[in-house]
Amino acid sequence: MQLIILLFFSWLIQPAAITASAFQDSESSEPGRQIALSFTSSQGFIPSEQQLATAREIGIQLLEISDPAQIGHQSIDGFFILAGSAIKFPTVHNLRNKSEEFIRQAEEQFQITSSRYPGQIAAFSLFHYPADHRNSFTEAASAIADSISLFINPPLYYQSAWPYPGPLANSIDFISARILPSEYSEPPESPALYFEPNENVHQSLVVLEQIFNQPLNEIDRVVIIPADWFFERLERQPDLVIIFENYLAGEEVTFPLPEDRETLPPMNWAVLVLLMIWGSFVLHYKFQPMFFGMVIRYFFHHKFFVADIIENRIRNISSGITLLIQHVFITGLFFYSFAEILISKTGIAVLTHHYPGIIIENFEAASFFVIGILIALFSHAVSIFWIYLFTKSVRHIGQVINLYSWPMILNLFIVTLMVFLASLNAAIGWALITAVLFLFVWFFSFNIAAINAAKYLEKYRVLTILLTVGLHVVLLTSVVILALFSPEIFEPMELAIILP
Repeated sequence: MQLIILLFFSWLIQPAAITASAFQDSESSEPGRQIALSFTSSQGFIPSEQQLATAREIGIQLLEISDPAQIGHQSIDGFFILAGSAIKFPTVHNLRNKSEEFIRQAEEQFQITSSRYPGQIAAFSLFHYPADHRNSFTEAASAIADSISLFINPPLYYQSAWPYPGPLANSIDFISARILPSEYSEPPESPALYFEPNENVHQSLVVLEQIFNQPLNEIDRVVIIPADWFFERLERQPDLVIIFENYLAGEEVTFPLPEDRETLPPMNWAVLVLLMIWGSFVLHYKFQPMFFGMVIRYFFHHKFFVADIIENRIRNISSGITLLIQHVFITGLFFYSFAEILISKTGIAVLTHHYPGIIIENFEAASFFVIGILIALFSHAVSIFWIYLFTKSVRHIGQVINLYSWPMILNLFIVTLMVFLASLNAAIGWALITAVLFLFVWFFSFNIAAINAAKYLEKYRVLTILLTVGLHVVLLTSVVILALFSPEIFEPMELAIILP
């Protein structure tokens, strides 16, 4: 396998007129350096003829594309292509259950690309950021790669989301490792590295310099760089042309680094929404004189609070309704903040890909916020009517609202802590603790309200508790088990959370 990789990259460094058949006859094993410009990650960017000519002059011979439309109608004579099937974020479940579809899609994409650029395909990419963290991935990927290799002659590879991917699957010749500047330690011993720059240009160039200057250790290497970022840097720093030329010539390079300026952080919408919720809380306290007293009675004189509700001595439900409305928006903020802490930008793209009708592309943050609001509205409505219908001790739905809503005031403080942790880029462990506390309060708000109402029944008390609290626990447990053991649900969520 290593010999195949060495031969492959030896062919890549030959003049552009060399064809794929010449590659198969090549016996050179000298390690070489190549740069590939990736258009698969440069959405909406189409290069000009001048930009492609500049790349040729530098000595770049490779373009990574998943669709010929990504480079428009420009001529790419003198380039070879790392073609792709555009299969994004496949889970092991996807690979097993959609194998025929993936094989057919790869075959069609290869035929389209090879017919448009005959003799220019240097390698073919099977997947983009698959679930290769799972041990079962290798077997599932091998089955697909074995079938695809029957009709695709160029070497097969896939783009991993990790800097140190797992073992090679059968019929897959190499893996492109992913390098993130913010998490860089040292580049792996991989024949292909996908460099993903971030907003910090200074940091990105420092890491790219370290990658370029790493000894090859007798392996050929291709460094894949997003095309839009590459040409933007050339426009802003024309001297980089010489740097890239020197690198491809085998020399050690030193990048001219721009000033490492501190950029102003973007608007923190979570903090703004939180301040608005706290503002409504203050207004509620100001214009409802009994509000603070009710809070004290619920948490410190709970028995008397429940008695007053059941015996209709407290009939005002405006505070209860206000708390429920606040909690609806608090839940939206909880979903938004939890996703911000737990899920990376790549993970968000996974959810957008697998759940396009739920997580809307380019509106991911708003999608999480709206999802939280809709779940809270549905949950509160069902919970209130559930207790009202099954508990005969309550005669008015307002009694249920008062019993159910007051403990949720605790979630305002919990979500405040979560927003604070998100602004500090806190560890995931702290986010999980606050999430558990948030769900704990929400879960027991229903159960405590149902038990309090059932205590005043003269008969069927146990049955009522079973039909409310018991059924509630069984239902939520079933939902959790269904999510954990349904690969259609669990595996995309796992992939979204685990990807860097």
